[in-house]
Amino acid sequence: MDDRRLSAAVMARQPLAAGLFDTLERNTHDGVGITRASYGEGEQFAHDLMRRTARELGLEVSTDPAGNSYLVLPGADRSVPRTIVGSHLDSVAQGGNFDGAAGVVAGLVAVAALIHGSALLVRETRSAVLIISERAEGIRKRLATLDHVD
Repeated sequence: MDDRRLSAAVMARQPLAAGLFDTLERNTHDGVGITRASYGEGEQFAHDLMRRTARELGLEVSTDPAGNSYLVLPGADRSVPRTIVGSHLDSVAQGGNFDGAAGVVAGLVAVAALIHGSALLVRETRSAVLIISERAEGIRKRLATLDHVD
């Protein structure tokens, strides 16, 4: 897929991004700002929203014991290295709607563009994985996180 087609596929997904941000704001606004405390109700809502959206896109969805989410566009050859992006959904108290969520939404938009833009190169060669960390600091801990999906 050339750059113009890829750019058009991403731009066509703007309503997806806007809808996700609007839904997050409506459901995690605390009257002053956005609060999605780690392991709290707001963060759980955000994880559920992203997992539901991923399923609607046809992605494989899994969660590890720590609550990290893995949204996978499977490649034809799972033995080759994966393309991995990630972010978090928790926020500082009364923070902004984009804190962490912008990275997650950007990952979903990119995968949706690959799916709907017929950019099958990724799907034909390697899996694309979006990791949503349960805590902002959680993604820094390698532990078993990257071994959870193939």
